[in-house]
Amino acid sequence: MARSLLFTLGLVFSGYAFAQDDTPPPPPDTVGVDDTRIESLLVQVMPEFPGGQEALATFMVDEVKYPKKARRAGTEGRVLVTFIVDKDGAVTDVSIAQGVDPLLDEEAMRAVRLMPKWKPGTQNGKPVKTKFNLPVLFKLKD
Repeated sequence: MARSLLFTLGLVFSGYAFAQDDTPPPPPDTVGVDDTRIESLLVQVMPEFPGGQEALATFMVDEVKYPKKARRAGTEGRVLVTFIVDKDGAVTDVSIAQGVDPLLDEEAMRAVRLMPKWKPGTQNGKPVKTKFNLPVLFKLKD
């Protein structure tokens, strides 16, 4: 039976974000990222991919390629990619928060690294670094 690729992108982003603000928070509420403090404040305005969520979904569908080896092995699952949208909108610090398989994990990160600059998140009207989680679902369909 021929298998066809069904790639979907879960656009249910995690319900939280972290932002860098000029006011230092209490130490237990911080997470270090490359020697930069990311404050655990709920961002008033979340970062936005150019064109919105629909454009993000289209970008990911166009850019993510199901690895042939993973397809042949029948490997499926949801990869949770985490990254920082910097104050200037650049996507940085791409990593895997929850992986499935090294091939799928790397492909999801590769696609995220190709993203154009986002509209940055804001806190009190100022652009802030924001941690963003993006679920990427790899699913094969008979």
